[in-house]
Amino acid sequence: MEECLSTNPIHKEKRLIAMEKLYKRMRRFLTELDWLKEEIKKQKKWQLLQKQRKITILSKSRKKYKKHEKKNSKKKTKRESLIEEIKKKREEQFRKSKQLQKDINDYIDGVKTPEGLRRIVDSRSTKKLCPSFELTGVCRHKNKCSKNHREIFLSNVILIIGLYFNFSVEKNPMESNTNVALEFKNSGMWHYFCKFYDNIITKLKSFGEIKTLKCYWRNKKHWRANLYVQYDTKRAAAKAWKNLKGRCYNGKPLVFHPLVNGVGFRGFTFKGLEEPESLTKNVGTNIVESWITQPLDHFNHRDNRTWSMRYKENSAFLKKNGPILIMIGGEWEITNGFLQGGLMYELGVKYHGLMYYTEHRFYGQSRPTKDISTENLQYLNADQALADLAYFIDTKKKEKNLEKSIVIVVGGSYAGNMAAWARLKYPHLIQGALASSAPVRAKADFYEYYEIVTDALGKYSKTCVESVKTAFASVEELLAMRAGPQKLKLLFKLCHVPDVRSSSDLGYFMNTLSEIFAGVVQYNKIENSETGIAALCNKMTAKHLGSPLQRLARIFSNQKKCNDVNYNNFLKTYREISWDSPAATSIMRQWYHQTCTEYGYYQTTNSNKSIFGKLFPLNYFINLCTDLYGDYHNKKILDSHVRRTNIMYGGKLPDLRNVIFTNGNSDPWHPLSVLQDLNAFSPAIVINGSSHCRDLYSDVTTDPDNLKAARVKIRKIIGKWISS
Repeated sequence: MEECLSTNPIHKEKRLIAMEKLYKRMRRFLTELDWLKEEIKKQKKWQLLQKQRKITILSKSRKKYKKHEKKNSKKKTKRESLIEEIKKKREEQFRKSKQLQKDINDYIDGVKTPEGLRRIVDSRSTKKLCPSFELTGVCRHKNKCSKNHREIFLSNVILIIGLYFNFSVEKNPMESNTNVALEFKNSGMWHYFCKFYDNIITKLKSFGEIKTLKCYWRNKKHWRANLYVQYDTKRAAAKAWKNLKGRCYNGKPLVFHPLVNGVGFRGFTFKGLEEPESLTKNVGTNIVESWITQPLDHFNHRDNRTWSMRYKENSAFLKKNGPILIMIGGEWEITNGFLQGGLMYELGVKYHGLMYYTEHRFYGQSRPTKDISTENLQYLNADQALADLAYFIDTKKKEKNLEKSIVIVVGGSYAGNMAAWARLKYPHLIQGALASSAPVRAKADFYEYYEIVTDALGKYSKTCVESVKTAFASVEELLAMRAGPQKLKLLFKLCHVPDVRSSSDLGYFMNTLSEIFAGVVQYNKIENSETGIAALCNKMTAKHLGSPLQRLARIFSNQKKCNDVNYNNFLKTYREISWDSPAATSIMRQWYHQTCTEYGYYQTTNSNKSIFGKLFPLNYFINLCTDLYGDYHNKKILDSHVRRTNIMYGGKLPDLRNVIFTNGNSDPWHPLSVLQDLNAFSPAIVINGSSHCRDLYSDVTTDPDNLKAARVKIRKIIGKWISS
């Protein structure tokens, strides 16, 4: 029976089917088991990842919290330090205010000008001066202005901000594009101003004589309602400032601001050398201003009078036996400029030198006499100034224990003469000199000056030269016509009709017009990627501006005030002898005396190539010498003074070694300088297309390659002098 079952094919098949089902079930079970194991593994991995993520999030949160805490802590510290800084600033301001009040009180009482009042404060010393603030004492950008706001503490002009008030000054915000004053008659406005004037003038006059009073009452917001008062002296202005500060007018406190110059108070001015850009941050903190006692007359042993000469010093880079580099001041007031930037500063830093900037007698704050009368101006000349420099060098070398140090002097323009002549006269004290744009040859009739001006204009545009020539010819034609002078008064916005009976009056008018072109060519600055010559010529050739005469008038009278070109008024201003007078502060009385007694340099129209007319010949300038200083002058006397200067200092052929003469051939002064090498040790570098004293500054991107190459050559030569 059993054999039958085992061999039964039906049972055998069923058994195989059952085994096959069991096998499949086992395979499914094993597969499910593998999946379950994998799932468990994934679950564990996911749990681990979740745990790590939680740890990471927690870590980040902790870091973020710590960072936030640190930031808050820094903010708190910063806030506390800021509060402390503000507190210190307020305390310092209060201290300075009290000191300023004390200094002004001392100054009013007749004490020598305190040092605190001599200070000049720059808001951004490395930037260019803000023209609006420099001229008016206010700027629409206020403290946010990107340019330099320069403030002084003594002036004969005070500014009272927002003093004048009438119905046209304050506008309704809804009427920003209207002029409220149009609703009122001029007579009503004038009556209101007269009433205001009567209210204030008595009080203002009680402090001193008032020369000019100006009031802005319909103008831009930052100028509107400002009152400018020009006193005859700085002491009178200081007295007004002291007594009126803290007072009220019309229910408003008076806000004061002293000025360098008031609106419209500038006259016959000289720019001096432009300040170079500062090359080092906060370098001004290294510069010290000081004074040295000098004899009034170095050549009269019986005269024991002395005076204090101002100078500035930068010793931040000095090392033992380092060179002494001196920037010589000319006919201007010295600043920090060349002790914080420019070519000499670069050399001082590189060779670890001691740097000085000396102020010329009778200029800036270096005042040897009680005034600038003709009698006292006899002590203003190159001989005395060079002796001042020699005494200064000798004193400082002993004082600083630098008797073995080499001395290099640097000067530009007239100070360039001083540099070359100092090396000539005192070679035992000075081992080398850089004379930039130095007119070392004195010449009475310097007619070549305007020839160079004409050439420079012509290089840019021949049409420009023709337009200028036509414009000046038109002016002369109108002066010769019966009603012409009156037309010129209206066209050029002159304060007075030119006096055709006075050759001096006509000469002054024409010379003033010509100086517009002379000043632009001499400096030829680049602004807004355009040279000064290009900007001027573009205006003179712009046909849409009218005839050449009208274009000239537009350039000349681009201001709201009338132009005073009256010769007698000019004389009245520059005959004043007080140090507080515009004659002294503008430096023109001092400088013009030097031209009358030493150099000439008179830029006349005696050339046949003149495009500026013929109305200011040499006699105009000779007569000006007589009218200003009261001495008798004529061509023979002037020629004798010029001849003496050239004999004493060698003219264009001085016997010199270790002097570099640099000139730009676009500079109108270059015909009077050394243009060819004197010898192997005294080279002349003529820079094509360059203008006045440009080599004294550091390289900028707008400088042409030949100017940069000239500076490289200068640095190399002076470097050899110092190294040897």
